[in-house]
Amino acid sequence: MRRVYRRLAVATVLSVLIGSVWNSYAEKVKLVYQYNWYGSSTIEDAYLELIELFKTDNPDVDLELLRGSSGGTSPDRLITAIAGGTPPDVVQFERSIVVEWANKGLLLPIDNLMKISVKSSWLPGSYSEVSHAGQTYGLPWDTDLRGLYWNKSLVAESGIDDSRGPATLAELDDMALKLTKREADGRFTQLGFIPWLGNWYAVGWLYAFGGALYDPATKRPIVNTANHVRAFEWLQTYGERYPVGAVGAVPHGIDKGKTAMEAHYIGYGRIIEASIPDLEYDVGEVPYPEFGQNGTWMGGTAHVVPLGARNMEGAALLLNWLARREIQAVWCRLSASLPTRTDAIPLIVNDLPDYQKKMLRQAEVAFGRPPLWYPAIYNRTSEAMMSVVQLLSAPKTALDEAQRLLEIDFAAVFGE
Repeated sequence: MRRVYRRLAVATVLSVLIGSVWNSYAEKVKLVYQYNWYGSSTIEDAYLELIELFKTDNPDVDLELLRGSSGGTSPDRLITAIAGGTPPDVVQFERSIVVEWANKGLLLPIDNLMKISVKSSWLPGSYSEVSHAGQTYGLPWDTDLRGLYWNKSLVAESGIDDSRGPATLAELDDMALKLTKREADGRFTQLGFIPWLGNWYAVGWLYAFGGALYDPATKRPIVNTANHVRAFEWLQTYGERYPVGAVGAVPHGIDKGKTAMEAHYIGYGRIIEASIPDLEYDVGEVPYPEFGQNGTWMGGTAHVVPLGARNMEGAALLLNWLARREIQAVWCRLSASLPTRTDAIPLIVNDLPDYQKKMLRQAEVAFGRPPLWYPAIYNRTSEAMMSVVQLLSAPKTALDEAQRLLEIDFAAVFGE
């Protein structure tokens, strides 16, 4: 009889153990996460390290990983998955296309999944890129900013104070002229400042002079207001003074040693340091007119939940983990990017080089990119700018044509 009881006891224990294992397995949250939207090999290790941290913090999650695709194929791949009913639960996503995809019904709003208000806790520019029709369709992830770089040695050699940049457009124009060197035959040997070079683009000047390029209420572009035209009139004065062809013959860029000032993105400092390690440079705001505003703008990514995602519990878990200020700080240290959650910035600011600390002061006023940013807005406005600085078109004519073409582009996505 004792043997029978013993067997029953063992069987009971085994039953409890097996049951607990199965219950533990059954309770695991399943989650499919597509990371590294652009399939970049340079950022892959950073993502894998972040993912391991998530697994450590969330041992009850059964995480399946999908890597983003290089060569610009991630959008088509995701659309195919949505159409087939097998999308990932959370996708690291190009932030500038969130509104377009939300308007097409390809993304789900995340407001009800979040424990924190994205609108009130994230940088305004980053939130504008994920907000559509009063709802939030993405969690802003990382970002960059833009400002004016200058070569301190070239500035000092011209007898100009190299400890600060130009404060006004008039001062910028004057410094550009003094810092430009030209031979008698018209060849440039040094460029002071050329507004169409760098990583500021036409959009930066349109922002600085005329403000917003998109009206979310009407879902229409705005690139040809009177103040936008004033931006292109100013640009044309540079085209007259510094012919595009002659400028193009100079190896341009501060990292080439022949340019004194350039408007560029926050990562440009690393490029300069890699090219000319001992070059002294500084950064500041790009000047803007009295009637305008700082034209700095941001880029970056977000995390979204695609239409048809099957595990909203898992999506909410991952999104709220990614939203934590300390996780934003971890990612920025791993990827050398900037956080979009406002109160995460103090966690990383002391880790940044001095030039990035200075540029970071602009974060709260940086413009977010409107929908159809690339290729539509970027290409249409850049083509218009180059036509103007090459003296092929009048500023208003060029911008009116850009507006006409963009109206067609936006109507195709948002309707008439």
